Amino acid sequence: MAVAVAGHWELSWSSPIKEADLWNLPLRDFGVSEWWMWPVSGVRNNEQRTVQLFERDSLRTILEDNGDTTKVFVEAPGFFDFETVMLNEFEHPDDVLYIFGSAHFNPTVANMREDDVAVTIPTVEGKGVLWPHQCLVTVLYDRLVKSWQ
Repeated sequence: MAVAVAGHWELSWSSPIKEADLWNLPLRDFGVSEWWMWPVSGVRNNEQRTVQLFERDSLRTILEDNGDTTKVFVEAPGFFDFETVMLNEFEHPDDVLYIFGSAHFNPTVANMREDDVAVTIPTVEGKGVLWPHQCLVTVLYDRLVKSWQ
């Protein structure tokens, strides 16, 4: 079972090390094997980052590098021309690349293939205003809990 995560840097222009720490600890604690981010921020791997960081210029490059791996796009609730599955109803694949956009960028619309899945995290208000690192923890915790059942 290989779990990988891809995301878009939110704070890389001002606080890349702080943002890297927000991502790295949950990745480590939930057993993620690879961490992919775009665009290149210059954050270096070090001994405190136990999950290998791969930076690429674009999401498209990350998708190409991960070939036939099942891709799960995590999306806020919205009015899209594609269907999403609510996280509480989602069955997590064994080998997967979870893709998180940013608070200002929706990666699914231009990059989703026919076999890919879009998952929505339900919220009380149905607005889905979560930062990507918050979505990351929610999705990985859901995966862990469902694996125990």
